[in-house]
Amino acid sequence: MRAARPDVSERRGCQVLGVNRAGLHRTVSPAGGRRRPDPPWLERLRHWIQVHPTFGYRRLWVQLRFRDQIVVNRKAVYRVLKQQGWFVHQRVATPCQ
Repeated sequence: MRAARPDVSERRGCQVLGVNRAGLHRTVSPAGGRRRPDPPWLERLRHWIQVHPTFGYRRLWVQLRFRDQIVVNRKAVYRVLKQQGWFVHQRVATPCQ
């Protein structure tokens, strides 16, 4: 932007164009973002989901943490379930009439 109009400040140019200033300095990776490698406890998590398909992420975390003695963060279990699409379908509550 500075090469096209050196007399206009970066702040003003972004304001006129409706562009976020932070986005000017950010480099975009070709993969579309950082991808974390699969955790080593992923297979064990898959096993617990197959054995207990209705368990939520908190109870799956308990199984990994206390039954399998794997030190894992609860938020990490949530993130993996979300990435893999393994969440249990939530029922929609219907109003009583």
